[in-house]
Amino acid sequence: MKFNKKPFYIFTFILFLLFTGIYACQKDQTGNASKENLSDELQADAEISNLLASMNMSHFKNPMKAPDFELTSIEGRKISLDKYRGKVVLLSFWTTW
Repeated sequence: MKFNKKPFYIFTFILFLLFTGIYACQKDQTGNASKENLSDELQADAEISNLLASMNMSHFKNPMKAPDFELTSIEGRKISLDKYRGKVVLLSFWTTW
């Protein structure tokens, strides 16, 4: 009787995927990964605070709501700040003399 290798390889591959999935789920449930991520976030926050302090900038504890205003774009369109409510907006004003 001849041994057919193809079903054996398919079964082995499926078994490998199953064990890999179980291992990945068990790693998430231990909480070690989330604790590491939390400490990384705290370290990043400290680095950002130090960077802002070195540039004489400060972080607002309670964000202030900006008043709505309109500007004209380079293309001549009217752009309202209210259109970007809830998003980060960086305004850069340049001048030449």
